[in-house]
Amino acid sequence: MLVLIAPNLIWQYTNNFPVVHHMKELAQTQLVNVDRLAFLKSQVLFFAGAFVVIISGVIALLFYKPFKPYRSFFWSIIFTILFFMYFKAKDYYAIGLYPIYIAFGSVYLADQLKFGWKRYLQPVLIALPVLSFIPMYKVAFPNKGPEYIAQHGKKYQI
Repeated sequence: MLVLIAPNLIWQYTNNFPVVHHMKELAQTQLVNVDRLAFLKSQVLFFAGAFVVIISGVIALLFYKPFKPYRSFFWSIIFTILFFMYFKAKDYYAIGLYPIYIAFGSVYLADQLKFGWKRYLQPVLIALPVLSFIPMYKVAFPNKGPEYIAQHGKKYQI
């Protein structure tokens, strides 16, 4: 994995880590009103339907032997989320992290749910994203006009 990120790390180093400078500048100007707890809450809401898969992937990176060579991905999400929280990053900055953990979680769950009684959990895990979408549809997707949302504002607050 170090080979993959080495070019970026070298570039960051030779340019005095502009990402850190940029995040500090944002923290002093734009991000002063960002709430860290709201940041964490949003992380769950962005991928509510895949939350079980993401958590499974993160946990599997620690305990699932075939993933041992990829354990650094566990530490990378921890470090990145803490980094974003420290600098009060906007919640959507972290969205790009999760597809990796969805992939790890999918592989892990597919392996764990192949045999025995656990195979009956497969349809449940497939239904979870669909079922979690139903309540989110009413508040998280633009299916009502601005007038309706303004009149029923309480319903749309997180």
